[in-house]
Amino acid sequence: MTVRVFGLAVAVLALLLPVYLRGCAGPRPRVVATALETSPAGVFPRARVKNDGGPGQIEVRFRILEVASGRTIAADGEAQIERGEEIEVRAQNALPPGEYEVEAEAEYPPN
Repeated sequence: MTVRVFGLAVAVLALLLPVYLRGCAGPRPRVVATALETSPAGVFPRARVKNDGGPGQIEVRFRILEVASGRTIAADGEAQIERGEEIEVRAQNALPPGEYEVEAEAEYPPN
């Protein structure tokens, strides 16, 4: 009987451990939208990020295409995100006025 109870406990633990670890693994961010924000300070790339994991610090990497020249510009932004939260993350540095296309990806842990 003791072996049976022990075996059952091990089986339950084996099933629950991955679920527990997944919740504790930190954020699982994904970019759901990108945009350009124009302000008096310049043009800022921004991304809407949804978190499907736990809380933590994330990094968003932007790839900006300057349409006129075809030049690619890299930028990044960081944010703290909570479980299930959806937030806006803006690049730290402004771009000069111009026409741009923007892509972004979110990462955890930040580099």
